[in-house]
Amino acid sequence: QENKVSLELAGRIQEVALVQQVQSSRVHRIHEPDVELLRHLPGSLKEQLRVEVYGNLLHRHPLLRSVDILHPMAFARICNKAMTQESLMPNQDLFTFGKEAKKMYFVTAG
Repeated sequence: QENKVSLELAGRIQEVALVQQVQSSRVHRIHEPDVELLRHLPGSLKEQLRVEVYGNLLHRHPLLRSVDILHPMAFARICNKAMTQESLMPNQDLFTFGKEAKKMYFVTAG
């Protein structure tokens, strides 16, 4: 009560924290920075890997599919420079109503 947080809000926060703790112990998605071997690959191989990994996902969007057809080098740059992976826990916000969007997301699971 020192910070004047209501019991209702404190309870909701605690519930989300518990769910996230349980979920994080069960599911662990592996991302590129987590794989030591990938850090030591030549840059050209990493670039090809990213095009294959992200390319299939980006082809779901008609504009990006067209970019690949018309400008394959630009598409490869998108795959290598603009794409990252992000994992969220249950009840964690991906975006918030009313806030300006700064990224485009492709949800692949969940």
